[in-house]
Parts: sequence; C-alpha cells; structure tokens
Amino acid sequence: MAKSVNASLAAYHRGPEPITLDTLVSTAVNNLADHCEAVLAAHGWPSKRTESLWMNRHTLLIPYPQVITLGLSNDEESLFDEIESFIRSRPAGTPLGINESFSRLDLDRFGLKRLFSSSLSVRQPGTLKVEVPHQLEIVPIETPGQLIDFDRANSTGFGSPDAVRVYLDPLLEDARFRIYAGVRDGRVVSGAMAFNNGVMVGVYALSTLPEARNKGFGEAVVRSLLKDSPDLPAMTHPSGMSNGLFSRLRFEAYGRQTVWVTSEES
Repeated sequence: MAKSVNASLAAYHRGPEPITLDTLVSTAVNNLADHCEAVLAAHGWPSKRTESLWMNRHTLLIPYPQVITLGLSNDEESLFDEIESFIRSRPAGTPLGINESFSRLDLDRFGLKRLFSSSLSVRQPGTLKVEVPHQLEIVPIETPGQLIDFDRANSTGFGSPDAVRVYLDPLLEDARFRIYAGVRDGRVVSGAMAFNNGVMVGVYALSTLPEARNKGFGEAVVRSLLKDSPDLPAMTHPSGMSNGLFSRLRFEAYGRQTVWVTSEES
C-alpha cells in the first residue's frame, strides 16, 4: 500500500469498524464491482457475490472481468478454493479475467497470466474548477445514438476500433451513471463515465482519440464528471497514459490491482 488513510477520506467511511487501508481499498473495489455488475446486466449477464468475490459468468469479448476479489480472507486457501470452483464451472476455452484487487495472490496455479498491474487511486471530496479547451464541447450522453458514438470513440481510443459494443442503452436509465463526451467539430474525440454508488464515485472508460491527445480534452471531461459529485471521494485505476492527468486532479495511490487472464488472452 502506498500510504496511510488521511482524515478527510476516513470521514467518509460508513462502516462500523475503524477505516484501514484494506477497508478503503475494499470500498473502492466494491464501486468497481457495482459498475461491472451494471454494465454486464445491460448485456443480460447477472452477477453473484460472496464475502470475498464478485463473479460473473459472461463470455463476452469486452474488457470486463469475470472475477473481482473484494477482500482477503485470513484463510487464503479457502479463497483459492472459491476461485478454483468458479473456474471449473465455466465451459472450457471461454475467456477468463480476474481483477485481483490487492495484488497479493499468485494465480498462475490456475494457468493464468499477469496481464498488467495498475494503481488504485483515490481523491478526497472537494470541488473542481472546469476549464474547457477551445473548440471542445462537453456533452452529456443521454440518447441511444449518442451512446453508440461514445462507445465507438471509446473503443477506437483504446486501439480496438472494430470491437463489439460495450455500453448498451439500459445504462442511460441508470441514475448511478454519468457519461460525458468531449466533442470537437461534431465528433466525439474524448469521453469517460462516472459511477456513483452512494459511497464513492468511480471514474471509468476514459479515452481520447490518438489525434486529439495532449490537448487537455480528457482532463476537461473528468473534471466535468467529478464536479457533479463534490461531496464524495472518487476512485480510478489510471493507466500509464493517464497517471499525470489524475495526479493533477489530486488522486493519490492507495493500493494496486493485478489483472490475470487466461494465457491465450495475454
């Protein structure tokens, strides 16, 4: 873990026990799990939870995991048994991704490979000034057509312009989601979404088209999203490309996740 929990963040902890780094990470990870659950439910795939794991049996070729570790049991072998039981219940050859939220488990015993690790970064509550770059318009995504444009630009920004659609229309009716696009000359060039589960705001799916990068577009979108929920802490898993952006917005690393996948996906 990167640091101790500061008093401002601790004030937003709603559990009966004193807040620790692990409980802060668990609070953030549950936002991720809630977000994944909503996205996959829109595709018709229900999720299941235990005390230690969030699980979904989806076989979609989209960048959403099948398993997220929610907490670490004192009995590590029991957690391994739970993961193994889920893996064995899946049809052979189907893709599998596990977000190991605490980067403490070695999952190569299941034939999985580390895909990447990233920090879990948290921002304490507070207001943000929004400055929109010249020629950019920040547009809330409110219609099915807008969502299709956002989804296509998001996939292109992540280097997969021909990917299947990830974000479906039911998300537009889910009040926990806010989806914003940065539009220039009538075209979506950047975008991100916020997911507010009432405890923390997660920032997800931040992307910018290659030709529109390094112009402050992505930062303007994220600032606009965070401005909507100034009274809650926010979390994200920044990429190497977005680390600087989130640092400028006063996100700090409190933990680290490791993403494991079946070897053919790596």
